[in-house]
Amino acid sequence: MIELSVIRDLVTIFGVLAGFSYYVLTVRANSRNQQLQLETRQTQLYMQIYQQIADEKFGKNYVEFMNMTWLNYDDFEKKYGSDEHPENYSMRWNLWYLIDGVGYILRRNMIDVETVVNLGGGMFLMVWEKSKELIIEQRRRYKIPFLLDNFEYLVNDINRWSHEHGRAYDFPSTFLKYVPEK
Repeated sequence: MIELSVIRDLVTIFGVLAGFSYYVLTVRANSRNQQLQLETRQTQLYMQIYQQIADEKFGKNYVEFMNMTWLNYDDFEKKYGSDEHPENYSMRWNLWYLIDGVGYILRRNMIDVETVVNLGGGMFLMVWEKSKELIIEQRRRYKIPFLLDNFEYLVNDINRWSHEHGRAYDFPSTFLKYVPEK
């Protein structure tokens, strides 16, 4: 016959096993829920950025900026600088700050670089290639060494990822050159 103490020990063991199983299942469910929430937040973030990039204003700003021509920084300031052309300043900074914002969330690991590449990697790189001398000169002239550094971080990360995955960009040099107007 089984003694009462053995039954009591078996009930305790089964109770511990049931409690542990419940704990493991709860932890797994919570982990799945957290992962789903993270994916949902990343999708929402992606769509918010996508909507801004797909917006007509962004498209016009992009095309207008990419069609600007200048010889050097001083020529750029004369033709498009904020003192004489505030509408160009507004257009340019709208474009740059949106891309800088994408770089910020990339740097904070709120979005991954592959998503950024698919979101507008080539366009971001083209804007940087056209802008980098201006941005670097503004950093120097206005003593703002970190001006648009998230933009630069984004471009470096896109380039790194693109080369690692055999998807490096090769833009026609004539597209990005600062060709003087005739």
